[in-house]
Amino acid sequence: MTEINDYFERNYKTDKLGRVDELNDKYKVVLRNRLENSKIFSNSLHEFAEAINKKMEAQLQKDGKTTTLNILKFVNSANGFEEANFLVKK
Repeated sequence: MTEINDYFERNYKTDKLGRVDELNDKYKVVLRNRLENSKIFSNSLHEFAEAINKKMEAQLQKDGKTTTLNILKFVNSANGFEEANFLVKK
């Protein structure tokens, strides 16, 4: 990214935008890598949240806190409904 910024700050007038295609290809690679990393991070967070929710459900059930347990189950089922019906899968 700094290479792209440096180019537009210093060189683009002298070479009549000759390196734009090359820099665009580099940018696409960087963007693709960042999107892949973001997707991996997002999936990891989702799995982590599911694990926490399961532990919370088990603890609430063990402690006999049925109201809190039912609220947690409702929120989890609402999240599942949202994922199944409203989120665009890529």
